[in-house]
Amino acid sequence: MLKLVLEVAIMVGVLLFGLKKGPLGASAASMISLAIMLFVFKLPFQSPATDAMLIVFAIGISSGVLDLTGGIDYLVSLAEKVIKSNPRLIIVLAPLITFVLVIVNGTANIALALEPVIAETAIREKINPKYPLVLSANAANFGVACSPAASSAIYVMALIAKPEYNISMGQYFGIVIPATVIALIVTSVIFFVVDQKNAGEFTAHHLNDKVEEAKEITKAAKLSVYIFLAGIALILLFGLKPEWLPQAKVIDDVTGKQKFISTAVLVQIFMYATAFINMIAFKVDHRKILSSKTTQSSIGAALIVFCVGWVGNVIFMFADNNKAMVDTIGDVVKGSGIVNFLIILVVAIIISAVLGAQTVVASILFPLLLSLGFAPIMVPVIVQTLNAKFIIPSAPVLLFACELDTTGETKPKNFIAPGFVCLFLAIGISFVTKMFFA
Repeated sequence: MLKLVLEVAIMVGVLLFGLKKGPLGASAASMISLAIMLFVFKLPFQSPATDAMLIVFAIGISSGVLDLTGGIDYLVSLAEKVIKSNPRLIIVLAPLITFVLVIVNGTANIALALEPVIAETAIREKINPKYPLVLSANAANFGVACSPAASSAIYVMALIAKPEYNISMGQYFGIVIPATVIALIVTSVIFFVVDQKNAGEFTAHHLNDKVEEAKEITKAAKLSVYIFLAGIALILLFGLKPEWLPQAKVIDDVTGKQKFISTAVLVQIFMYATAFINMIAFKVDHRKILSSKTTQSSIGAALIVFCVGWVGNVIFMFADNNKAMVDTIGDVVKGSGIVNFLIILVVAIIISAVLGAQTVVASILFPLLLSLGFAPIMVPVIVQTLNAKFIIPSAPVLLFACELDTTGETKPKNFIAPGFVCLFLAIGISFVTKMFFA
């Protein structure tokens, strides 16, 4: 077990060092970890898992096209109108609107476009921008696990939809979405009360008088969003009703049973299809797609998922390491007591806080738990542990929120308390919603 701990420590240490040079640095650094595992520790070679990477690429290209059509600006403008029409409720409305935008778009980074609106509105209304920004940034991350267009959520759903686990997309969303929405609302109300008690009258000493001109929303921008949403709707439809795909039915060579097209393939088909339709319909310059900020972020994320996931495969699929994990924590995972479950949560939160990237964490954590006998229906219950990145705030949406607050009220430490409140509420409520789908 000590050898396994050392291997994991090297993988994490090299990854964190590589992150100093961004996603590409982290990806390249992970190959050093892979070399150490193969040449120093003599671990047997494992092929990389590509599903998660391909999902991220597909979503990134489609979102990049949507960015170029003005579709993302259109989504943000809708959110703007709601927030500015009810500024006094910004601490409750902003997180919910951010959450909805992330569900629609599939990436937490869309919150980067909304955060300046939140900060500006709060400051102009003489409201402390700290909690609206903090809660919205956390909501962006929590929304990822609830989005049919998010790579990490799709990866988890594809994993637990396998015949041996048989948890459907409907069960997953039925557990996760209601629990997260309720958790976000309750958390917002709690910190609304805290803010009212402690803040008094807030005075904005650093009021920014510069107001950006609203971007013109074209008909093309609106239509491109509808096309993008149609693609997501089809993913949901066929994910919930795989029997409606008779042309995709094949017989599994191993089990001899009928199997359907995977969720990962569905995402790629419809995301690339919507990207192409938008490209043709709205004459998007194909040369600009790869230079879009949205696409570049997705490419970086895909490379991290691929490279770190590859190192994880080599470490965790090694028979001796697997046996060490079973011997050490297998009994804990198989146990049903509350203490055992809390230990699992602590382990999941630590892994998530250190590694950060949701899809990377999911590709390491959940296959491991399931291989050790963790009940598949419990995966949607604890899926929000993927978002424990608020403990070590390194995500762009968290850091940008701090930079935007010209009053200096919003600091990295402010994300921790709301993050834990929302996380444990989401997990607790998921236990209840799980009963309707178990």
